[in-house]
Amino acid sequence: MLGAAGLGGIAGSVVTTVWGGKQRHLSVIFLGFAATGLLGQLPLGLSTSPLVWIVASFSSAFLFPLIQGANQAIGR
Repeated sequence: MLGAAGLGGIAGSVVTTVWGGKQRHLSVIFLGFAATGLLGQLPLGLSTSPLVWIVASFSSAFLFPLIQGANQAIGR
């Protein structure tokens, strides 16, 4: 499960680098947090299946670099 989270973080970082974050930053932050809750935290809390945990960990870690990139772009 931790490996899937690591791969999700790497994949999210690559997507963030390629995408460049030229969208509305607040929308990315708000939608990213909503998606993290729905795709990551909620399945982790409701399921007892390791496969669901792996997918939820990957998706949650995938979205984290997108959210943090938009957050840091606002602070500049």
